[in-house]
Amino acid sequence: YEAFVIYNFYMYLVGYLEDEYGDVASYFSTKEQVQHIWPVNKWIRPWAIGDVFFWETKRGVLSYVIARPLMAAISVAANIAGVYCEGEFKIHCVYPYVTFVNNCSQMWALYCLVLLYEATNKELAPIRPLPKFIAIKAVVFLTFWQSLCIDIAAETNLIHPAEWSTYDTGDVAAG
Repeated sequence: YEAFVIYNFYMYLVGYLEDEYGDVASYFSTKEQVQHIWPVNKWIRPWAIGDVFFWETKRGVLSYVIARPLMAAISVAANIAGVYCEGEFKIHCVYPYVTFVNNCSQMWALYCLVLLYEATNKELAPIRPLPKFIAIKAVVFLTFWQSLCIDIAAETNLIHPAEWSTYDTGDVAAG
């Protein structure tokens, strides 16, 4: 659902721009070039404003839409094979790698949304997208980091089951 929410927010912004300005790429091709934000500007040249810019931002958002379910499928397969090891950051476990890919993909999608906002903030001002973006970022980003922090807390024995419970630490962290 996280990837779906980000993609739909992106399409909401682009849909608004299309309703107001028609062919968005043509309209924005006359605007000033948008630079990448530091440190991304050190390793990626600016995307040409217009078709290329909108395609690259959409591709960045869609990469998360593809990566998230793919990582979920890998997680299920690894869990069945007994090598997922949820919450364990060990080299032979799949969990840290899936977490890393999810985090990178999510960060790139959010970066692409920020870049789109940077390029279109004046045109999007009537719909006030910044508070909506912050709410979406909070839902997506904070749920990920919450689960990661709980896993780390369980791994470092900050979370432990009650003496009267039959649940182990993994069960408590999953709950």
